[in-house]
Amino acid sequence: MSRVNALSDPFSVVATLAHEIGHVILLGQGRVGPDDFDHEELTDLLTVFLGLGIFPANSISMESNWNSGQMSGWSVGRQGYLTINMYGYALALFALARENPEPE
Repeated sequence: MSRVNALSDPFSVVATLAHEIGHVILLGQGRVGPDDFDHEELTDLLTVFLGLGIFPANSISMESNWNSGQMSGWSVGRQGYLTINMYGYALALFALARENPEPE
């Protein structure tokens, strides 16, 4: 999915913006270096800590279909660096840390 086409998916846009804000915080404040082997994963994890983790978690897999006359096609893509299981665990820990064991 091109960046322009991604604008039609608000969850994906917010997920990308949250990730980039994470870069500003982690790299901009010198908390991690750009060459650290896990800085992208840590940046995605920071979105959970910032309270925005639901957006990248819901944007991990993307699919699209198209039809043009007698031709059709589909594509499946992936966004982000963490798996859905990693997001689930991180979101559960975040809920517990907030003393909210049953978030809405």
